[in-house]
Amino acid sequence: MGLGNKNMNIKDIYRDTKPSLVNQINEIISELSKSNVPQQIKTTEISELSKEYISKFDSIMMNIEDFACAAIKNGIEKGADTIIKFAGDLISISENPYKGSNVRLIQGAPAFLAWRLLIISGALALELDEFNEATILITEPIEIEESNGLYSHQALVQRRRLFYPEAFLGYANYPIFYIGDYWENSEHIHGYFSDKENYRKCVARMLIVIALASSNKIPEEKHGQLYPGYRLLLPEARKAMNQLCGRIATKRDYAANISQVIGDTSNNLIETWDERASYLNEAKLGHDYMFNRLRFPIPIHSNTEQW
Repeated sequence: MGLGNKNMNIKDIYRDTKPSLVNQINEIISELSKSNVPQQIKTTEISELSKEYISKFDSIMMNIEDFACAAIKNGIEKGADTIIKFAGDLISISENPYKGSNVRLIQGAPAFLAWRLLIISGALALELDEFNEATILITEPIEIEESNGLYSHQALVQRRRLFYPEAFLGYANYPIFYIGDYWENSEHIHGYFSDKENYRKCVARMLIVIALASSNKIPEEKHGQLYPGYRLLLPEARKAMNQLCGRIATKRDYAANISQVIGDTSNNLIETWDERASYLNEAKLGHDYMFNRLRFPIPIHSNTEQW
């Protein structure tokens, strides 16, 4: 599924790939559902068991992720739109159990794979300053066929359930640790990020920008923040926060581009920064409180970390 040039018809790639992708994913779900799945799973066992099941899909998904990264890197027209479509297809599979499959860890895997695809693609887009692509990946509605047969249209930043994946039994911290370590056994993405540190910094930046996008409308009660998973990606997240906020504070063009990505204007982003940052800094990590120190700087022009 490589992308050799900018002129290839990406619609053909999607049209030809979708049927086999859906069929192969459903076949894996069916086979895994027949396996000896534990009825009772200890909290300490969730992460390793989830990773074991997710790995069964990797031979398929690594091709999709390679395609997505190549589309972003090569500036393929409609690349991000196609990534969004693949993500919608994957999430729809999780929403519609295949032949009676009801094992959460297994049925939730495709939706988690969609989240992984979007985070990695968005991380690369932001790293390469492909802001139009990043805008699509974060704020473009993803079409999903729900279990009731109707369709929903919400963007990544609005689909909170993706950040609490069923593939990890609804825990938000395990998928962050997972994607932070994904570099280790994923040579297909090594050609798009310079090294593991760069990869983790890019993923942290993507999660930070998603958090900013989620603060466009702060509820009166000032609660309900997205899980601040970027705080779990230390020390790289410190660099990501410092660099991102420094650029927003000092570079008008960059501030305008990030504002576009999150669906706002640069003037409003700067004017409302203190309120946004305060709101986002109140988000809790739960049991991972020891990682709870990274903060958005207040005021932004200080660009000092709040510890």
